[in-house]
Amino acid sequence: DVWVNSPGSDASGTTRFTLHSTQGGANIVDKTVRNADAPEYGWVKLSFPPEPASQGHLYILTVSSSSPDGIRLGYSLKADYTAGKLYQNGAPIGQDMLFQYGCRAGLAELLNH
Repeated sequence: DVWVNSPGSDASGTTRFTLHSTQGGANIVDKTVRNADAPEYGWVKLSFPPEPASQGHLYILTVSSSSPDGIRLGYSLKADYTAGKLYQNGAPIGQDMLFQYGCRAGLAELLNH
């Protein structure tokens, strides 16, 4: 899930969220949200099936807009998430995008039964 701030965005535009697996080469999430439907201040939920063999793998989350006045993303004050880097318009910045994720402990064991 990604924290967004939508007030002042172009209501006729859209924002696309893509989660890409660098191992399998496939998009795990490809979701487009109409800016008019985005939360004013809240989470955009990105749901996908469990990735059982994901430990230690690299994933790339890309957020793009159809409009220069798209929704804004929540950022941290400093880069606290050491397992990844945040780029804005192709350049690294010293902050993190606010996101949350969940994991299911013991998922591999559940899938084997």
